Amino acid sequence: MLSLTIISANQGETYYTAENYYTSEENQAHSGWWGQGAKSLGLAGQVQGDDFKNLLHGSHPQGHQTLSGRKIDPERHRAGLDLTFSTPKSISLAALVGGNDAIEQAHRTAVTRTLAVIEERYAQTRVRTQEGRQAIATGSLIVAQFHHDTSREKDPQLHTHCVVINATQLDNGRWQSLHNDILFKQQKLLGMIYQNELAVEVQRLGYGIEPRANGQFELRGYQAEDLQTFSKRREQILAAVEENATAQERELATLMTRAPKGKEIPREELRTYWQQQAQALNLEHPQPKSVAWQSQPKRATQAELTHCAEREAVFQREQVERFALENHLGQQCFDEVQQTLDLL
Repeated sequence: MLSLTIISANQGETYYTAENYYTSEENQAHSGWWGQGAKSLGLAGQVQGDDFKNLLHGSHPQGHQTLSGRKIDPERHRAGLDLTFSTPKSISLAALVGGNDAIEQAHRTAVTRTLAVIEERYAQTRVRTQEGRQAIATGSLIVAQFHHDTSREKDPQLHTHCVVINATQLDNGRWQSLHNDILFKQQKLLGMIYQNELAVEVQRLGYGIEPRANGQFELRGYQAEDLQTFSKRREQILAAVEENATAQERELATLMTRAPKGKEIPREELRTYWQQQAQALNLEHPQPKSVAWQSQPKRATQAELTHCAEREAVFQREQVERFALENHLGQQCFDEVQQTLDLL
């Protein structure tokens, strides 16, 4: 799933500080810079607080100049976008409770590939031309990534906040604000690209998938009640335990009453807590198979895309891409889908 949120400078600094995104050493260890704009500014490695705060306010990381073609009003400045990529619950269980680091890496790979599509196709700014102001592609983004593994209720929930700074660089080196209308327009497609790339990567690891509606999926092998239990709020679980509760329900309720508290909880402490819950539920994680994943032959996908294209005399490329991903989830990488489209 992909959610998009516009953030202002002051709201952004307050929120990310309150959530310890860059003030916590552990969160810093799970952060990183990404994008051609970040490279141009010499940003690499972990996200440092001062660099991040300056960028939120529209300034160079060192604070000595603005990254905008105009004077910035600090009260009205739009800091950027928070693109949050969240895994299906079964992915979070396998990675965080089951301890499969390869699945966590699959999520990060899917995020990176989706960001690459965004930077290549949808990183834009507006410039003045004889025909008026027009959006042009820049291929330049500054992205601060923060990898997290819990929901607000301390359930296992693997997700990555990608804070796209409101600045992009033209070919002549000039910095201007980012024009992001196209990202909201293509939000569903971008979310499906992420889900597709994630599905491809977990299948390469030997896991089966169960496609769901709207281009979503879950790992094959988990029971519905397993996913539901690790998605509930603590209060909901405790409220469900009544006088006629089973021994398993009572054990789980006892465990929930001593849930870790506080905002900063070491990952290993949380993992131990989740594993105790899993044991109380007799949760069994699906095991990967050694059968190598293979992408679907291009001719099959091409036939489907041709059929889609023939339904409309004029169609947008993104419409066909969405059709392909929704009907062929995890069967090909998105770059292969694009290569197939190029042949039509």
